Amino acid sequence: MVTSKKDTSSATTSKKTSEQTAFDDIDTLRDYTFLFFVSLRDYSEYMCDVTHMIENAIKRKKLAWDDCVWEHKCLVLTDAADEWYHAKIPFPPPSDSTCICHKDRTMPLYLQRTNITNIITARPWKLADLKISDTLTRTFEISGVLNYKTLSRNMFRVLAEKDYITKTDQKANSIDFFHQINTHNLKHLITIPAMCVQLVHQFYVGRLTTGSLCALYVNMLDMHIARGLQKLQIPVFNTGEKSCGDIPDILRTETAEYVQANLSLVYSASELAFKTLTDTNKQSSLVFRENTIIQYMTKTELDYLLQTGIITKKKSLALCPGKNVPYMFVHKTIQEFLSSLTLYIAMNPTKMDAIMHALQLAYCDGRSILDIGQLFIFTCGTCSPAAERMSKHISDVITNDMECKLQDDSDVFSPCVLSNKAQNIVLNGIMEGAANKHTGVHLNFSHMRNDPELVIEEWLWRPHPEGKVLKTLIDMNISNIVSMLFIFSFDSQFCD
Repeated sequence: MVTSKKDTSSATTSKKTSEQTAFDDIDTLRDYTFLFFVSLRDYSEYMCDVTHMIENAIKRKKLAWDDCVWEHKCLVLTDAADEWYHAKIPFPPPSDSTCICHKDRTMPLYLQRTNITNIITARPWKLADLKISDTLTRTFEISGVLNYKTLSRNMFRVLAEKDYITKTDQKANSIDFFHQINTHNLKHLITIPAMCVQLVHQFYVGRLTTGSLCALYVNMLDMHIARGLQKLQIPVFNTGEKSCGDIPDILRTETAEYVQANLSLVYSASELAFKTLTDTNKQSSLVFRENTIIQYMTKTELDYLLQTGIITKKKSLALCPGKNVPYMFVHKTIQEFLSSLTLYIAMNPTKMDAIMHALQLAYCDGRSILDIGQLFIFTCGTCSPAAERMSKHISDVITNDMECKLQDDSDVFSPCVLSNKAQNIVLNGIMEGAANKHTGVHLNFSHMRNDPELVIEEWLWRPHPEGKVLKTLIDMNISNIVSMLFIFSFDSQFCD
């Protein structure tokens, strides 16, 4: 996409308010003569120079191009750097190659001039190890909704207007909703826009399940499938005969009728979810192409999943969209929940060993092990034997990471922080297992912490059927604890 600055004399900057809800910095945009948008996924393994990508897109549209464009003030927005990777050519490149990249080919080449502003979007993992030496470079991370209550109330208003509900009832509904969110510790989900929409809708139709995170996601899947069936005006998705085997307890509830009637489709989605999530090539773990999808399901099943909204197809904003249209699950946590169902399906020893091997390769060190967290928590609710093996892997990785980093005096606090975050994941797993009435589960963890400066969530100290959560974890691992960091006070729960 390329746009040229036009007369903006009629445009006015909106007045500043105490609660700004939209971008309104028109004056800043007036300074730029040209805006270029580049979809990097369309040039993955094809081009490595952003200026060549822009020139290529314009010429493909049979538009005139002149390099003097770069003498003007330009804004270059490159999207999805995490879905771009360099073509597989040797370094140094052969003489007939147009590539002038250095040995580090993590990112494409950008034109570095004072009159050019480059904006790059990427998922956090892409930038984690990127060395940024330019003092003018700034990085920002989008962490969630600024005000989830405003978003939720706006949704209640839209839903209420459709059903002619009074403002008084709207207010009562929203108060009750926020009370349930706080009571059942769902704040970490409601700050994610996609999940906020799901939670409000579940509450509005009377299907917001409390207590179990897995039950919440079963509800989401069931509602998505029901919507797809309604759109197509069919009673069930015809996916052919496929053996589904035993059904997890979490899918046997009365509120999962559409999931139960379409298990074959759900299991196909689960296999795709797990295979992509554990892909060691991170470029295709969250965003993937159709040729990847049809390895695990038919095109008919893909069409059905698109109708349900469980899988979405991303519209390209590029001037010349590529042929490889990206697909993704509606949210990463949906992908992780579906992946946990795959772990249940693979209950025989041979399949389970292969599944665990894939997990261990994908999450093999201190930098990646925390990414397994949400999948592990879901697995505690769907498949206890797999959760036990996953907890052992998490503990082993933390132990290895601590042994390595303790040798490095410059990184003395990092092992404690990582261990604390991993412990919180395991504690969440205990809570999810208990919420799904799994008993006799033994989760492994060898490094115990209660340092308040390392931020252990307050709710993890609340009572549950097996006693206080951290004490339960210590009791499970009393014979194999490797390290402990505890700060005691007179009213500490451990003093008794």
